[in-house]
Order: sequence, then C-alpha cells, then structure tokens
Amino acid sequence: TPQLQMGNGAVGAPSYSFTGGTNTGIYQASAGNFAIACSGTQVGLWTASQFTSAVPVTIPDGSTASPGLRFANDTDTGIYRGVTSNEILFSTGNANTFSLTSVDATLSNASTSQTRLNVTNSSNSTTYRLELGGSASVASSTVIGNGNFGIYSSAASAIVHRWNSTQNLAQNGTASL
Repeated sequence: TPQLQMGNGAVGAPSYSFTGGTNTGIYQASAGNFAIACSGTQVGLWTASQFTSAVPVTIPDGSTASPGLRFANDTDTGIYRGVTSNEILFSTGNANTFSLTSVDATLSNASTSQTRLNVTNSSNSTTYRLELGGSASVASSTVIGNGNFGIYSSAASAIVHRWNSTQNLAQNGTASL
C-alpha cells in the first residue's frame, strides 16, 4: 500500500508546516513519538502511552450530565466548572457529588438519605467517617470505622453520643450512662 512519507522534521522546522509559519506544525520528536510546534516551541507530545502538554489545557465548562473532563465509557462521570467562578464540581452518575471552592469542600449525595465521607490513614488503617442522615444504628459521625462510637441526631434539636453501639448521652437534657 502506498504511503505518504515526509522527513522527521524538528521543533523549529516541522515536517508538516504552513507557508505563513514554517516553524509551526507537526514533526517526529523521536522514534514512535510525534509533537506539535507553535512558533518553534514544542507545545504537545504524543507517545504510545500518553499525551504531554507544555501549555495549559483548556476544557469545556461542562455540566452534571456532561462533565468537561469525563470518561469515554462513563460520560456522566467527571469534573466540570460550577455556575459561579472558581468552583470545581465532580459528577458521578449524573449527580453532583463533590464541589470545591476557595472556602469549602462539599460532599453531597442526592440519591440516598445518607452521605458518607470516609478518611482513612493508610499507615494504621484508622478511619474517620462523617455520615449525614445517621440514626441510632448508624452514627452521623463515626471514629475508627467500626460504627461503635459516634454522634447522631435523633430528633430536632437533639444530639446523641453513642459508644459500644449503645446510646449513652443525649444532649437534649437526658442521659443514660
């Protein structure tokens, strides 16, 4: 089969260039790799395993249903820009599940009544869990990941502490020790 072949080129003189800018185009950076040059500067390099950019990469803002940075086989999961400036949101399964701003990080889960944030220290396997929507059987805030110690709200204006899987102290004026 006939092939169209050119010389390897170089960053300052790409093999495929333009009459109006002979130092802008595509060239072979090394065996099996190609690059793009703009005004004699390499701005992107493709290898068999990755793409490396030498300049900032701009992606579309996106949305919950169609994040700007997403996966080929899961197009409603990824990262997108919020409706306000300086807000980054994470979408999983077409739901906003995590957002970051300069002042806070928010974890949300619209699909169930409970939202969990687990933070694990990998050196000693200690887990701290913040679980919203807790109950007497599942604490809203759990330490050591086993669910035996925590804090939850049993009713409006009532905070309950429990340890060893037993309600031990209620902050609404009653206590059982």
